Amino acid sequence: MKKIISMLLIFVISLTLISCASSNNEGNKDNTNNEETKTNETTDKKSDRKYKIGVSLPSPANQWVGALIEYAKKEAEKESDEYDIKIVVSDNPAAQVAAIEDLLQEDLDSMVVLPLESAPLTLICETVYDKGIPLLVLDRGIASDKYTSFLAGDNYGIGRAAAHYIAKELGGKGDVVEILGIPCEIVQLRSDGFNDTIKKYYPDINVVARATGNFSREASLKAMEDILQAQSSIDAVYSHDDEQTLGIKLAVENAGRQDEMFLTGAGGNKGVYEEMLNGNKLIRASFTYSPTMGGSAIKVAKRLAKGEGLTDTLEKEVPRQIILNASTVTSDNVEKFYDEDSSY
Repeated sequence: MKKIISMLLIFVISLTLISCASSNNEGNKDNTNNEETKTNETTDKKSDRKYKIGVSLPSPANQWVGALIEYAKKEAEKESDEYDIKIVVSDNPAAQVAAIEDLLQEDLDSMVVLPLESAPLTLICETVYDKGIPLLVLDRGIASDKYTSFLAGDNYGIGRAAAHYIAKELGGKGDVVEILGIPCEIVQLRSDGFNDTIKKYYPDINVVARATGNFSREASLKAMEDILQAQSSIDAVYSHDDEQTLGIKLAVENAGRQDEMFLTGAGGNKGVYEEMLNGNKLIRASFTYSPTMGGSAIKVAKRLAKGEGLTDTLEKEVPRQIILNASTVTSDNVEKFYDEDSSY
């Protein structure tokens, strides 16, 4: 009898243990299912949320900046179901700092800043970077290395290419005028690229006059008028900007001296390209610094927001430096670069 009772007790205990184990397994399954549900809900919420990108640009004080803003807006309108992009323009550095501070109230995934001026915008750009927001600095650098990526044209390369082109056209000897833009980092680079190259390779090219054209057609017209009165011998003019080039052209034509010199510009202004297409021999070349970089900046910012590398490259991250080539445009290849719908 005792043996039978002992066997029954063992049987009951075994059933109890099995039951408990089964209950625990069911509980674990429920917990696992709950965790999976939570994870799926989180993933769904993340996929439903648009990537937010803040963009701070200067007000369109000239045609080039106006065109850059247009290209940025066009690219921002694409893939609007996936990206929420807010573009703000400012007309002075203090207003731009305030605009960026407002953008930082958003839960941004990346930001683009084209500084009106480098020094006043450096601190707020550092703040963006320190918050862990991927920062693309566009066109003009800041006085800091706290940025994720820098996208710009090759300003030094523009000056270098202009020096080689002018020297080649003049056979390595002649008198040249340089019309600079607004004093800033960009202009310094364009001037350094030109003058460094002349000094290094072309000792018989003489820069006989310099003046500031302020990236303005009107200011460059007046500057060139004064130089034409002072200089009896001019073989070529290196202009830092195509808007300037159009003013310089008018001054030269008004003075009746268009047969003794030629001009080079920079930027890719539609008016300059049209002069080339129409057979104008005074404007000989321009070097690309296209406002399309506004649209390119938005495309890069989208990749930064996702934490991905550039499309069609194998690298997993966006490069820290993206410098666009300064291509030489002449009457021989202008059709490749001309865009009749461009506002610049």
